[in-house]
Amino acid sequence: ILQGSLVPAVGAGVVIWLLLRGLTVQRGEGMSWRVYLDAVRVFLGNRRLQILLVTVSGFSVAQGSLMTFLPIYLREDVGYTSFETGLYLALAQAIGIVSQPALGYLSDRYGRRAVLLPSVTLLGLMVLALSVAPHGAPLVLNIIGVGAFAFPLLAIFLAAASDIAGERLQATTVSLVFAATTVFSGVSPFIAGLLADTHYGVPSVFVFAGSASLVTAALLATQGWLGRSPRTP
Repeated sequence: ILQGSLVPAVGAGVVIWLLLRGLTVQRGEGMSWRVYLDAVRVFLGNRRLQILLVTVSGFSVAQGSLMTFLPIYLREDVGYTSFETGLYLALAQAIGIVSQPALGYLSDRYGRRAVLLPSVTLLGLMVLALSVAPHGAPLVLNIIGVGAFAFPLLAIFLAAASDIAGERLQATTVSLVFAATTVFSGVSPFIAGLLADTHYGVPSVFVFAGSASLVTAALLATQGWLGRSPRTP
């Protein structure tokens, strides 16, 4: 399966290259390395950016732990087959595909916090519920509900970061957000694994991930500047 997944990946790369090769790119004014590094240094001192990176990190802890151990839980604890596990995770991805443009539209219209705060809160509650959800339809619906928020929210965090960056440092801002995501989503499964192996079991991972999401939501609730619509000057 892993080897076969190379085929659609390469195919998608070719399609993207064909679609973008004729794209006209408008280049900005040149910037020396010294000017750029000075701008990055000042930007990193931006308190709003620092808070946003902390919230992204909290979300990444929840997402990284969840995505690592949810398949293990479904296979080892619940006893689903590989087909059933793949099907339910695919359904979670599918609902995320549908919810992402809807959440993006709402965040553009009403502000980032109007979407991030309830979404991160609901994600935390639903992840906590995974640890106690009865097997069968309730668990499957719980998994699908988690997918509606676990996959699309990174795009909203990126949009919030771009609002802070303005036009000159957008690529740098995106790289900082992805760096925080990569580090914390990479470390969190290790911590979650320690919890699961220390006589608490895999359900404790959902308590850990859900708690991280709720702490992130509490921090978002204190950030009034995120409540303003990006369309508002």
